[in-house]
Amino acid sequence: STAFEGRVGRVFVDGTEWSAELEDGETLAEKERVIVTGINGTRLRIRAVVPTVLHVAEAADQVTSQGQA
Repeated sequence: STAFEGRVGRVFVDGTEWSAELEDGETLAEKERVIVTGINGTRLRIRAVVPTVLHVAEAADQVTSQGQA
């Protein structure tokens, strides 16, 4: 994404630049990854990608269970 003024800015999707509008309550940093949630005419509705975070204990459990095949 590029800099947004208010809720409106520009994003690149598969190498093509689009006009975009943030979902209500969303904020976005420059070059942050986004998910397209809809389209309004030629303007995409987007929100920021939220990375999935595992707790250390959950990650350790997954590694342990994978090793016990």
